[in-house]
Formats: sequence, structure tokens, C-alpha cells
Amino acid sequence: MKANYISYAIALYACFTLSLNKTFQESNTSSPNESVPNNYLLENKAALAPGLLIDVSINNSNPAPNQPVCYKIRYRCASTTEHCTNTYVDLIIPDGLDYLPIAASGNIAAVTTSPGSPSGTYVRIDLETPGNPGVLEAGSSGVINVCGTFPCLSSGAQSPVAGTVLNMVEVPEIFASGISSETSSNPTFTYPTLDACAPPSASSGTFLKKEGLNSPNMAEPGSFFTFNLETPPLTDALIIEDIFPPELTLSTGCRII
Repeated sequence: MKANYISYAIALYACFTLSLNKTFQESNTSSPNESVPNNYLLENKAALAPGLLIDVSINNSNPAPNQPVCYKIRYRCASTTEHCTNTYVDLIIPDGLDYLPIAASGNIAAVTTSPGSPSGTYVRIDLETPGNPGVLEAGSSGVINVCGTFPCLSSGAQSPVAGTVLNMVEVPEIFASGISSETSSNPTFTYPTLDACAPPSASSGTFLKKEGLNSPNMAEPGSFFTFNLETPPLTDALIIEDIFPPELTLSTGCRII
């Protein structure tokens, strides 16, 4: 009876071992002599990392020169359990658009800009959950509008020329937790014919220049000759030039109010 018990135990053990080996071979579709691939653990570790999603669209593919161009960027930390850390969006808007600054609010922790490479304006948008520095919590999502306006044409030929189809210099990407994801689309728009810059002008009224002495005797040393210039409300910046008599020296104590 004892010998039969031992024999049964050995047979059960052998059967159990073979069953495990068979299951492993089927799941890995490899021969018994093949080893586990080197990237097997890395792939499974990456699957546990938080996912990232980013999508970009544009508000108008044929804008007029007085209309802004806005890129709508949708983002998401896709995991429901793993937070995204050190999260930011990278993009470069093309030359020909004057970038409109973005204020930090909501999940937007900070925005930095610099000259793009090889061209355009580089924009980095740091994302985090308010009250949780450096962390965009799992499941967090939002929309960022990055806009630019067209400059007026002061002189010469415009660049880019009208009719040029432009997209972002690089495909926008989102980075977090050592991984990244880029948008599947890089929307384009057609560059318009720029409006000419309007010359500065006053809205109404006239200019009034008042002169006066702080001393009854102009020849008296230390006396001042003053000019007061009154202007009507202006709709644009205006440069005013005046010529002082050669006998007068501009005092370092003078100031413009």
C-alpha cells in the first residue's frame, strides 16, 4: 500500500508539471526550448503605466486676416488608477501667426514660449491637477485653445504668401511619466492676404501746445521754458516730434506726464 501511494504521488506531480508547461507553451506559442523574450517584462510593465491621449483640431481652415486661428487641443490621462506625472504638451505654431499668450488656469500650471526650431513659436504647456503639484490625476482631461493672430502688412511683400497652406511645424505631443503620445492629425489652414497697417490717427479733437516761463526773465540762469502738449483720445500709438530752439538745453529733470 505504501509503494502504491508513493507511485501515485509521483505520477500526480509529473502530470501537474506537464500541464503547466503545456499551458505556458500555448500562451507563448514557442517551442519548449525557447526562452521568454527579453522584452516580455518590459511590455507588461508598460501596459501598467498611465495612458496618454491627445487630439488636435482647428477652428477655421480658411481664416480672414482679421480672424484668429485657434488650435483646439484635447488631452487626457487615460488610466483610471495610475496618475500622470511631469505632464506637458509640446507644440510649435508656424511663422506668420502672432501667438496669443495663454493664462495659467485649471489644469494648466504654466506656459512657456521660445523661438521654435527650425521656425515658428515653441509653446510648452505644463499640466497638473490643482493642489497636486507635478501630478495630473488619473482620468483627468481637458481642452486647451492655442491661438494666433495675423500681423498687419506695413511694407514689402508678405511672408508667407497668400494661399500658402500651413500646419504646425511639428506634430503636437503630450509627455508624462516617461512616455509620450502624439496627435494623429496636424490640421492645416490657408494663409490669407494680410491687411495693410493703418496709420495712427486721432479719434477727434485737435492738438494744443502751450508754452510758458517759470521766470519772468528768460535770460536768468536756471529758468525753464516749458512745453505742455494736450492731445485728444487716440485709437493707436502716435509718435510726436518737436524741434527745440538751439538756445535751449533739455534738462535732465524734465519728465513726460
